Amino acid sequence: MTRDSQIAAVIKLVVPADRARCTSFVVSALNDIDLAKRDHQHEDDLASKSAKKALRAHRAALNRARATHAGLPDGLKQTLEASAKTFAREQIDFSASIDVCDRILELHRRRVIDFPRIKAAAWAKNTDAGHSLDAELDARWLEREDLMRGDLILREQLDHARAKLPDWANTGYSELDSEGNKCGLETGWPEIANLPETSGGPGVIATIRPSPYDYKKRLRIEADVFGRETAVARYKSRMRAFIARRREQTRLMADLGITEAERQLEQRADRQWDIGSAIMDLPPSINQALAAAIIDAGQETTTGCTANDPTKPFVGVFRLAQALRSQATGAVRASIDRIFDNPDETLEDLAILPF
Repeated sequence: MTRDSQIAAVIKLVVPADRARCTSFVVSALNDIDLAKRDHQHEDDLASKSAKKALRAHRAALNRARATHAGLPDGLKQTLEASAKTFAREQIDFSASIDVCDRILELHRRRVIDFPRIKAAAWAKNTDAGHSLDAELDARWLEREDLMRGDLILREQLDHARAKLPDWANTGYSELDSEGNKCGLETGWPEIANLPETSGGPGVIATIRPSPYDYKKRLRIEADVFGRETAVARYKSRMRAFIARRREQTRLMADLGITEAERQLEQRADRQWDIGSAIMDLPPSINQALAAAIIDAGQETTTGCTANDPTKPFVGVFRLAQALRSQATGAVRASIDRIFDNPDETLEDLAILPF
């Protein structure tokens, strides 16, 4: 129903003596209703579980983008910065954007471990519905733990396999300094053959794990110095050597099972994310609140958290877990017991959090 039809319907029902004045009151009332709806919708957009899930995904995407940007060659970073200035565009400040997400997620996190909310949710514990929900939670929680235990085995196998790779084919530093020390960013590109002892002179830094972009950058520089024809010939020669080296690296990684192990880890990480999201969306109960708090804090913490030495996001979670430990049941209770019975073990080693 349109605004005009709403007003007309009211006037028809009321039959006012002063039609203009009545219309004014109706318009004012409808405006107040629309404003209240917008405010309520804004609260839902901020506080709902779907909003939290979307914000967490947004933060993860920003974090991946920041890591990718940090790994770009310096020349490409300079080109992007210059292009942004040319077109009067601001480059994204990933750290600032992630900080904003963290501040909003902090409000959500306080909601998750809010004691009055948990107390109000405890009705489910002693009902048939509660038992059914806890059974669903147990199944998802145990699948999540099984995946993480499997990840530990896969990562150990991956470490053993990578140890068998020759140094040039493994991940390593991208540059060499004048004293023969490898430095710079770690990268997965293959190391060049016939590695020199030093970079060639004081203060000189040589690239020893060049990417295709590095070769193109060198082509442009040499074209200005030696001419286009000579530079292109050198570029083609280097790229043929690079492609052969890269193919051999890929073959070695496949033969040692590294490619398949990395594929499985990525697939399992996606499944763990889906399970965590499903747990967060379950109706509230003691077990669900504890599980949600652990999952939520786990996305904001670094590795190495223990009960005796908790990272900041887990300080409140551990207090919550201690307060509600006796009321928790099933798989979640078993995980909480494992945390406090092994206070010096990391949450990753206890299969509470993924690496």
